[in-house]
Amino acid sequence: MKQLKPKKCKVCGELYSPRSSLQKVCCVACAQTYAREQGLKKIRKEVKAGLNKLKTRRDYIKELDTVFAAYIRYRDKDKPCICCGKPLGSSPTGGGYDCGHFISRRHLTTRWDENNCHAQRKHCNRYLSGNYQGFREGLIERIGLETVENLEMAKYHDVNISTDWIKAQIAVYKAKIKEVKNEPV
Repeated sequence: MKQLKPKKCKVCGELYSPRSSLQKVCCVACAQTYAREQGLKKIRKEVKAGLNKLKTRRDYIKELDTVFAAYIRYRDKDKPCICCGKPLGSSPTGGGYDCGHFISRRHLTTRWDENNCHAQRKHCNRYLSGNYQGFREGLIERIGLETVENLEMAKYHDVNISTDWIKAQIAVYKAKIKEVKNEPV
C-alpha cells in the first residue's frame, strides 16, 4: 500500500499522516468538530434558502426602498439639501439627511426614479413635510423645468411592477452603491 503525503488537519491545523485520501482531519475529536461545522453550514444554507422562499412582494419592495435610498444618499452626499440649499450633514447613513421624494412614494411610477429622489435634510423632509415648494425649485435648478413637469405628469400613469423587476432593481442599486463608494473623491 502506497504511503500518502502528510496533510494539514482542517480543524486544528496540525500535520498528520492520513490513512485514506478522503481523510480530512487528524483525530476523533477533530472529526466530531468538523462534522458539527459541516452540519451547521448545511443547516444555515437550508434556512437561508427557506427564508428567501418566504419573502413576500412587500418584503422585496421594502428591500428595494432601503437599497435605493442608500444609493441616493451616497450619490448626493456632497451636494446641498435640494430644498433649502444648506449642507446636508456628516454621514450618508443615519446622518442628518434622508432620501427625499418629490412625488410621493405611493406613486409606483416615480417611486424609484432617480430624478424624483434627492438627498434632503431631515428637518426639511420630516418637519416641513418634504418642503414641496423648496424641493420643486431645487429640482428645476438641478434637472430642468421640462423634466420636473414630466415627473408631475408621470404620477398619473398606472404601472404594473413585477416581483422579478423589483429583485433585478435591488441587484442594480447594490452594484451602484459599490460603484459610488469606491469612486475617488
